[in-house]
Amino acid sequence: RGSVSPDGSSIAYLSLPPNTAGREAGYRGGDLCIMNWDGIDALLSAQDVGILGPWSRDSASITYVRRFVASDPQVPGDATVAVVPAEGGEDQVIVKDSVIGVSLQPLGWSLDEREFFYGGQNLDRNRWELWSVPVGGGEAKYRASLPTQYLVTGASLSPDSTAVLLRVLDNRQYSLVTMDTDTGSYQAVTPGSRGESPLDWYFAIWSPTSTEILAYVPPDGEASAQLARISLPDLESSILLYQDVSQGQGFLQNSWSPDGSYVSLVEYPRSQSYTYLMPSEGGTMVQLVRTQPNRLIRVLGLIHG
Repeated sequence: RGSVSPDGSSIAYLSLPPNTAGREAGYRGGDLCIMNWDGIDALLSAQDVGILGPWSRDSASITYVRRFVASDPQVPGDATVAVVPAEGGEDQVIVKDSVIGVSLQPLGWSLDEREFFYGGQNLDRNRWELWSVPVGGGEAKYRASLPTQYLVTGASLSPDSTAVLLRVLDNRQYSLVTMDTDTGSYQAVTPGSRGESPLDWYFAIWSPTSTEILAYVPPDGEASAQLARISLPDLESSILLYQDVSQGQGFLQNSWSPDGSYVSLVEYPRSQSYTYLMPSEGGTMVQLVRTQPNRLIRVLGLIHG
């Protein structure tokens, strides 16, 4: 697990205890380390970290989540979000939450970096909620929520912090929804899809301008799977790639270059890890990375261009 800083100078990664994976890793936690982009001068920055959070916009610090599980399974437990300097130093807790608890998802900073957004499932009210907290200190503020029929399986804040992109499960169907961080209004971006394989679900990332998303659109009847740019809020779609995923293989988007000119793709499933670069307007894919069988890679992002 890792992430690259916005300026490409540093890489943060989470080193987990042996034989720890999945949900257990999120509760037991691991060591947060930060190193230079060239892989040297690794620094142990925090311990007992459950989730890596987003970097600050100036790459000077990164956030992380600690989870504290309650003995009663009906109690959501507690979670904290802390920020730690990239060059080392004491961390600062900016969120202490017992409403959302261990389901807390760190989303990111407001454009002026005065507020930090986070969300999660409120078990008492059976709904996903969006919250923010002043970074300099103050009470957390409830911002908005989704109807109770939506189960959120993924969330990401737009680069300009005006909206959250959510993958939701509703009546056994996956779809994408956007939520305005100011008004709380939400919009369905895609219709629902059914299926047990990840290739039957939607995946999407924000464009650097926050005006589009790049989405993997699963097959629907005789229609092929697609990689598509979807503009917001008019939902006009531009298809970059048609895919036949009937054999259980397909390309999923990974990241968008800072200037918006390229996207990186990974091939699913990754018994061998393949990574490709493609112009964001569509065109020829260039293979970047391939590993040997049974050795997986994780693409952290595009840092230049």
